[in-house]
Amino acid sequence: MSALQLRLACIAFLVISSLGCHLSLNGPEDKYPRSGPSTVTKVEVTASPAGGVHVAIDYTRGSDAEATLSCTYPGEDGNSRQYTYTDKHPSESGEDAYRRDAFDFVLKKPGTYQVDCQLGSSTAGASFTIAPPPADNPSAPSNPVSNTVPSDSQPATLGPFTSGQMWFEFAQATSRGPNFQLLQSCLPGLHIANTAAWTYSDFFKVAADGTLTGECTANATQPDGTQQVTSKLTQGQWTADSQVTFRLETSHVVTLKGGAAYIDLVWIGTGQFTDSTTALGTATWTGTCQTSSYDAAPCGKAEWGSYVEDGGTIPWTITFTP
Repeated sequence: MSALQLRLACIAFLVISSLGCHLSLNGPEDKYPRSGPSTVTKVEVTASPAGGVHVAIDYTRGSDAEATLSCTYPGEDGNSRQYTYTDKHPSESGEDAYRRDAFDFVLKKPGTYQVDCQLGSSTAGASFTIAPPPADNPSAPSNPVSNTVPSDSQPATLGPFTSGQMWFEFAQATSRGPNFQLLQSCLPGLHIANTAAWTYSDFFKVAADGTLTGECTANATQPDGTQQVTSKLTQGQWTADSQVTFRLETSHVVTLKGGAAYIDLVWIGTGQFTDSTTALGTATWTGTCQTSSYDAAPCGKAEWGSYVEDGGTIPWTITFTP
């Protein structure tokens, strides 16, 4: 090889080496690093003296298309029960998003119990104790009441019931942040009359064992777009000692000329009867709003393609029918 050929070969090697530093076999770099899989991080359980159990689950939301949270908890009959929640909103920023879900149930039998939750390949759990009732002692203080309804207003006997109606006081709802407009939703058992713009379908049933089931669907065609609402009781119970708990999930889709907004809400209610047919209480709510339209009101006129999370409380009333 001549000196010229040797020099050209060296130059070619240097050029190829230089290009190799900047080329990637995996294609162009992502603008953001992708987050990992969704993971459950913590489970917290609190039990009231009346037997109401509240479970709060903290988890990180990764880039999975869907993430299904599954929890096993004890039932009154001694058998395990299953709670599931599917989060359909992956992390958009490229970083793990921290979120929380919760559910309630009633357990009266004294003892120590366990709640275990799984999300993907990760698991977390927590134990809790239902304390036995105190022995009769005139000098001992009475058990604290877990809500604001006076104990002397509780009816002596309740039920049986076959149906009911649910109502939320939307005007009294609270929220943590300013960028989420809580739209009034259809609720199970309201029996709202159909109109030229809105069509409704709903039911609210009460089983012999106190289980509550119900759903409300509503559709509207308006000059500026359409709306579709579905609210479903995924868990609900009333007990003879006047306690009422429920979980309601609402999906609200607003389609506008410039795009659409997708609102998902979870309402978790606890309360008790104030007379023989009426129960009152307060529900905590958590919501997400994702929009592709700057004009989508539920997301508080957030930026295009935004994802907003919020939560708060709302008073509720359920009227039961024998």
